[in-house]
Amino acid sequence: DFSKLGFLLDRKLKGKAEFNGKVGFDKNLNFVVNSPNLFEGKLQSTLKDNLLLADLNGVDLSSLAQGLDFMDVYQGKADVKANYNLLSEEGEVNLDMKEGKLKPNLITNALKILTLKDITNDVYRTANAKALIKKENIKLDLNMQADRSYILVQSGALNSKSGALNLPF
Repeated sequence: DFSKLGFLLDRKLKGKAEFNGKVGFDKNLNFVVNSPNLFEGKLQSTLKDNLLLADLNGVDLSSLAQGLDFMDVYQGKADVKANYNLLSEEGEVNLDMKEGKLKPNLITNALKILTLKDITNDVYRTANAKALIKKENIKLDLNMQADRSYILVQSGALNSKSGALNLPF
């Protein structure tokens, strides 16, 4: 029950999952943890020598966003690959999303007013996102392609502590 673990991330978490794996301690915490149904996706993860590697395949991005108390802006599934060094607090997250749609939000509503087009109706057949994490600073790149729209964000930035977001597109 994730609602009991929110203090770990200073967020209001939701959802449940079952995990299996092995945990060990030899100077550092090490583990292999898997879940057949984490936010509707399949998780395979390892932590060894303070390096966390995780693959989350077929995850429902709405379930993930709601479960982690993030803004829910995309309806679709994704394969997620992540690596994160616990000591340096640096890592990388890659998302490969297919056949998804943007959900209405402040940004899509502003674009609708400016362009007189509603991009929330577009199906993004190909979409990739990459986040480079250095402590609380996250650099974002996003490339989404639909039949009648294309979204490209290069060198977006998010500060996870302050919530400051800069998305040049």
